[in-house]
Amino acid sequence: MQYAAASPSARAPFLDALRLLTLVHQLGERPPEGAAEGSGEDGAAVLRGERQLLALDHLLRHPETLGLLLVDAYERLPGLADKRAGLTRRLRWLFAAESSPPAPAFRRARSRAQTAERRLVFASFAAPWRRCDDALAELTCRALLEVRVDAGPPPLLAYRLEPRGVELLEQRFYPGVKIAGAYLKQCAAIREYLPDWRRLDFEQRLGAVTERLESLRAEEHVPREIDVIPTLFESVFRERL
Repeated sequence: MQYAAASPSARAPFLDALRLLTLVHQLGERPPEGAAEGSGEDGAAVLRGERQLLALDHLLRHPETLGLLLVDAYERLPGLADKRAGLTRRLRWLFAAESSPPAPAFRRARSRAQTAERRLVFASFAAPWRRCDDALAELTCRALLEVRVDAGPPPLLAYRLEPRGVELLEQRFYPGVKIAGAYLKQCAAIREYLPDWRRLDFEQRLGAVTERLESLRAEEHVPREIDVIPTLFESVFRERL
């Protein structure tokens, strides 16, 4: 997988594949210590659920959307109150979109408010399905990831990291590609500040976030062309974004 010397446009399919591989490596479940022996598992990370993988990939590609879900989690989950300081620092980073590659020129012309609100929706899944299928084909053909069906109920697709995949991530991708650091920080934010992510209906929660933003915009008389995220941040944390 020759990603290092490729042009940005040529690297895009490889980055899709490496982002999925990172998600499985960082957020996949591992058997309890001692349980792998005789079980057919070798302790490798496994992430279960096709729609869950797509949702997580969406969040890594759109840091502001991840940030909004973290704000929503802070309001829903009392246990996050003790992590307020660390969460607000991470939110400032996410909302500044420092973890995103530069946007194409035609998107830079859009207002930040329009962009953030558009990203809250998983759309029709058409583009994500195609992106995911191409990336998974790349990974499975190169023996970096195994895709299988786990017994239910309900039966779920499961994504299991192969040893070659771990080696690629830890020896080449993580230390050698700038965007990898952003993906790692975003995965860490999901683990620490979105503790119920394995049980979360992402589309339902984003629908609730959309309603909250619209309600706040109306209450605070925020014009449509102005980003409402700073208003939300200040209303929740009592400090400026």
